[in-house]
Amino acid sequence: MTDYFAKLAKQCGRPFRTKKIPLSPLDIPARSFISHSYQDRDDLQRLLALLPSNFDPKIFPPIQVLPTEFVSTPLVEAVRASPALVYLAEGHSSTSPWVAIERDIALRAGKPVFAFRASTGEFAQDHAKPVPFMIHAIYALDDRSIAEAIISWMEVNRNFRVEEFSPFEYTDMGELAGDINDFGGTFLAFIRKETIRDLPMQFVRYACEQDDDGWISIEQRVMLACLDPPGPWIPKWIEQYVETDGKIDLTNDGNTRPWSANRVDDLVVRLIYKWAQSFQASAR
Repeated sequence: MTDYFAKLAKQCGRPFRTKKIPLSPLDIPARSFISHSYQDRDDLQRLLALLPSNFDPKIFPPIQVLPTEFVSTPLVEAVRASPALVYLAEGHSSTSPWVAIERDIALRAGKPVFAFRASTGEFAQDHAKPVPFMIHAIYALDDRSIAEAIISWMEVNRNFRVEEFSPFEYTDMGELAGDINDFGGTFLAFIRKETIRDLPMQFVRYACEQDDDGWISIEQRVMLACLDPPGPWIPKWIEQYVETDGKIDLTNDGNTRPWSANRVDDLVVRLIYKWAQSFQASAR
């Protein structure tokens, strides 16, 4: 039983049988990024009233659109440039996808993260680990160099881990089928007009289709990283596996070739958005 409580206490961020020491506003690094829903103005004012006069908080302009409608690079850079992040843990902020995204970006960048509860005026350090993403990249052989460059950029600049899905490297088809069945994440497909038909979509299709007593249901688990502006050249039979708002034009409508870092940031935010529902559970 002691081992259980010791493990539980470790998950909560402090050793077993030690007192919880309340945090003071002076413990929060100056110039921290403040993450909040614009609807929680009163809670934000309670937070700001507790901070030292020279704190100089970083408050991003209110975001009132979905992550799928926002050019996210300025936000990502602002969070990563701040020494820490403080988020409102109550009210509308507790269910805001943007608060979840900003918190995740800070955690993934290794920044100190603090939760503030306006109802009690208390701060608490958030020791949660970023939710591990399960992302498998697929691309045609002719697009390997571009896809690998984008994946490398995501890993180095955004702390993202993306693994290549290489079904043709398997020699045992039973092992491949088992691995596909066990994979519960997202397929990130890098596509161009000339190469889209060279993708191993027959294996992705197998992963997305569930056979329930002869009835086939489709689980949309594909995101398309488009290296050409998306259009009718994307086959309908592939689109049925694509998530809502899951087509991202990495070329800025063909104006930035071979890809735009800003648009890759939008891709990153959309991937984080998928995991935003875990925010409430891990923030407790």
